[in-house]
Amino acid sequence: AGAAFFGARAIIDGLRTSITLSAQMEGVKRGFDNLAKSSGFAADTFKKLNAATDGTMGAMELMTQANNAMLLGIVETEDEMAEMFDIAQRLASVMGKDTAFGIESMTTGLGRQSKLMLDNLGIMVDIKDANIAYAKAANKTVQELTDLEKKQAFTNEALKQGRELVAKAGVEVLTTKDRM
Repeated sequence: AGAAFFGARAIIDGLRTSITLSAQMEGVKRGFDNLAKSSGFAADTFKKLNAATDGTMGAMELMTQANNAMLLGIVETEDEMAEMFDIAQRLASVMGKDTAFGIESMTTGLGRQSKLMLDNLGIMVDIKDANIAYAKAANKTVQELTDLEKKQAFTNEALKQGRELVAKAGVEVLTTKDRM
């Protein structure tokens, strides 16, 4: 009788966990679909992001990070987001971290203009230099830059450095851990 009770309890707990995860996924997916649509992203955005991360993240985690990036307004297109996620995944791998860590560091770092978060991936942004480069390209002075332009300057510099670091890291090779 005791074994039957504990067996039934384990089944009930498993069902409860499954239902909770399903409900979470439903909310995250709905948010992802709505945010992607309102951002003008294509219907195949999830496929692009999954391919960019080489399938190294679960669907819920990938959509959660994409939702965060869209809410923070870091990128304008799904191709830009896919590139950002690819850079984050590859730099995290170089650092011995998983894809989720890399994307969260990149997204939070860019969204909050946090040099400390980007430092997790080896990206070191000098805000003054980023603003100077952006102002020069826009034929403005640094003092004329709006807050939005300064945020874009930071993002541009971080992604530029990310691309350079990825190039230095060489050809991408997934580890056994990545494939699992």
